[in-house]
Amino acid sequence: MERECTAESSYRRYCNGIFGAPITFLDKYNSAQFEIIGATESEGKGFSNGLWFAESGIAQPLINKQRKYKRLFARQIL
Repeated sequence: MERECTAESSYRRYCNGIFGAPITFLDKYNSAQFEIIGATESEGKGFSNGLWFAESGIAQPLINKQRKYKRLFARQIL
């Protein structure tokens, strides 16, 4: 059985189309395609706009309870 992939069904998995990208994303960043929403906190002083999990007590991105390098939050302009 073939499944149809539509944008509407695909976006249900994401938070308003926001994604995390490494800082190197800026090398290829095109302001006509993407809007930068914020960045991960850096020891509590950053521009995440509340997009991190405050209850963790750690102001850095975590994946499986391990700290990760700084990431930007961006959204594709449709």
